[in-house]
Amino acid sequence: MPLDPDPSVWDYIKTLPERRKLQKLKALESAQANAEASPVDLELKEPAGKTQAEPPINEAQAEAHDKNILPVNLLKLGANWQTWAFLAGMLVYLLTRFIKIDQFPIYFFCDEAIQTMSAYDLIRNGFRDSAGNFLPAYFQNGGQYNLGLSVYWQLVPALLERSVAITRGFAALVTIAFPISLAFALKDIFKSKLWWLAPLVVSAIPSWFLHSRTAFETCLGASMFALFLYFYLKYRLQNRKFLYLSLIFGALAFYAYTPMQMVMLVSGLLLLVIDFRYHWQDKATLLKGVLLLGLLAAPDLWFRQTHQEAIKQHLNLLHSYLLEPSLSLGQKFLHFIERYLRGFDPSYWFLYNQQDLTRHLMLGWGHMPSLFFPFVALGVWQAVKYWNKPENRVILVAFFAAPSGAALVEPSITRLLMMIVPFAYLTCLGLAWVMEFLQAKLQIQKPVLLTAAALLGLSSGWMTFDALRNGPTWYPDYTLYGMQWGGKQVFGEIRDYLAVDPQAKIIITPSWANNTDVIGRFFLGDPLPVQFSSINSFLSNLLPIDEQTLFVLTPEEVDNLQKSGKFKPPVILKILDWPDGRPGFYFLKLDYVDNAAAIFEQEAIELRKPMTDIVSLLGQQVPVEFSRIDMAEISSAFDGDERSLTRTLQANPFVIKLDFPVPVKISEVITTVGSPATQISVSITRPDGSQVEYQAAVEQLSQSIRQVPVAFGKPEEVSTLSINILSIDEQEPTHVHVWEISLKQ
Repeated sequence: MPLDPDPSVWDYIKTLPERRKLQKLKALESAQANAEASPVDLELKEPAGKTQAEPPINEAQAEAHDKNILPVNLLKLGANWQTWAFLAGMLVYLLTRFIKIDQFPIYFFCDEAIQTMSAYDLIRNGFRDSAGNFLPAYFQNGGQYNLGLSVYWQLVPALLERSVAITRGFAALVTIAFPISLAFALKDIFKSKLWWLAPLVVSAIPSWFLHSRTAFETCLGASMFALFLYFYLKYRLQNRKFLYLSLIFGALAFYAYTPMQMVMLVSGLLLLVIDFRYHWQDKATLLKGVLLLGLLAAPDLWFRQTHQEAIKQHLNLLHSYLLEPSLSLGQKFLHFIERYLRGFDPSYWFLYNQQDLTRHLMLGWGHMPSLFFPFVALGVWQAVKYWNKPENRVILVAFFAAPSGAALVEPSITRLLMMIVPFAYLTCLGLAWVMEFLQAKLQIQKPVLLTAAALLGLSSGWMTFDALRNGPTWYPDYTLYGMQWGGKQVFGEIRDYLAVDPQAKIIITPSWANNTDVIGRFFLGDPLPVQFSSINSFLSNLLPIDEQTLFVLTPEEVDNLQKSGKFKPPVILKILDWPDGRPGFYFLKLDYVDNAAAIFEQEAIELRKPMTDIVSLLGQQVPVEFSRIDMAEISSAFDGDERSLTRTLQANPFVIKLDFPVPVKISEVITTVGSPATQISVSITRPDGSQVEYQAAVEQLSQSIRQVPVAFGKPEEVSTLSINILSIDEQEPTHVHVWEISLKQ
């Protein structure tokens, strides 16, 4: 018969019943001819290839063969139709990651830009960080060390032209490790016939869809976690040599994302315990694994030794309850348990919620598809029921370890995203159980399976369409506490403006996003041809403005300057609208009113007047007089909590005067300050009226907050205590920051 040159997989599926009937007939005739095994015992699997002459078949059978059975080349394809289905699923995954990746999410966040910029700085500095360390394990981000592997992954984009698509594209590329490792684990370890569905399952997860289209390090960490689990399963059930790859990818997960460190520690300890007998059976491999683990841990251990305050500083910036001095150890443990259990809350995962920041949400979509919940529940039940199977224990370990990192602070989807990995495993296991049940009871597995695959693919496609079309207007807050929209758009306009007027002085407000200077460097390069300054600086001080000065301000700031009475009506050159059509950024020129100097002088007189309050200190209600502040209350400087911050409105030094109703004995004053070089002067007035002054200073810049102790040598009886905190290299007006002042008796 003529052969169809391009048979499709669907053609193969349609003819599968006829093929099986023919196989049964061939097997029966062969058995009768050779008087071998009984028909009951015959295997009905498709032969891998023809190794001997086929048994004779009658004319009707030959006609059926010519009519219904696909040609030899498709028979080979048919033997691996799952492979083609898997590749089709991977195509869906890649398309839903990369289509218009620079347009959704609609923001380009500083935590994305800093990955490429840190890689760029690393190359420029000869692969050394700012402190001169060669190939450092961690990099700074917003005053904390929380970047590692993600910076090295961005080395190639750092060499190319700066582009949101390239930076995000490289980050998205590594996430294919998740669906691929999931599929291979299902196929090789769990022996699941549904392994080819893995890419479609992962593609349909909304929280993974959103974050895998960004350059955040959270998906990189989760992808390395997926590879760690895959190679551990290979080690546990196939070949002990895979232990080394498991440890390597576990270390990469550890260095990729800070919350992953706790997850990997918990996972490693649990797997060590539950599989200890298996580990111990091959002591040589175990010993090599321990040595490799020591080598992989060395960069982290060296970092902890040379940056002993890094962990504390990181937890402090995240307002972790672990640093709350008023909580006992037992209370902190209860806080951990409460936050840990929140990581398993079905309503958080499977229903749309607004617990997270809007830039980490998709309107109307849960973090996990709601229809996945029964399959996840079935997967957990199957894994627990067959706990004796090592592969089930490994997935349960991942499931119970995943929320541990987020439980140290306030849980959020970025810190919990590694939960997606065990969720995907459990979804596939639950789905496999349902398919087996339907086949055994109702003989309808195939229609349901095809329907499930179609629904997963359609869900991924609809999710992508919804995000690209409606995502820009899902949430109306485009400012600092919302979507932080504008990085690509604002700096694109500035680039065009500078091309026309290279001598222009451009002042951009930083109030609309975190670390706008990092975003500016990404789009405009070094040195930055712009200045970042709030309009508040020009409202508080009479600063020079010339005709070449262009301001880029938010609507709120334009409203404030117009109400101040200090400026003439602005000349608006351009308005850049937010995605919903409202004005988002004003490009304008300003000039002060003619009597501005007199207005500022009168304000300065008022601002120099100190503020007063009463603080609870050393068992007394103590009157306090202090320089005017613009953040928090003065009591936060004496509350024993280094997470609270007080700062001056514009005064330098920050002067604080305490008048004790009853004299107290004090031997030392410890002030916690920030990174600038700082001098602390403490003046004491004794009950007899005599005075003495003590001083201390830190003259080197720091990467974190630090304590500056001023010791008296001996306890002094004090009736009045004046603390003068001077930022050495800064002139008024400026902000002097104080995290804590502690009086030691």
